Amino acid sequence: MSDEIDRTQERDQQFREHALGEQRRRADHLRLPAIGACHYCGEPVLDARRFCGPECRDDWDHEQARRRAAGGA
Repeated sequence: MSDEIDRTQERDQQFREHALGEQRRRADHLRLPAIGACHYCGEPVLDARRFCGPECRDDWDHEQARRRAAGGA
């Protein structure tokens, strides 16, 4: 019974960490101003989008995570 409880607590913790990471990522995106161009590659975008597509968004996220891990802004 103890093992089952431990596994459940571990899954809950992983879920919380993932959810917090997603919220941080979304908050980072909302802080970016809509400039009419992709923040990663510079391609023109319509509306208030900040990236031209999911590839650039994910690449931007990856670079931001690396900067945070390295102690940068």
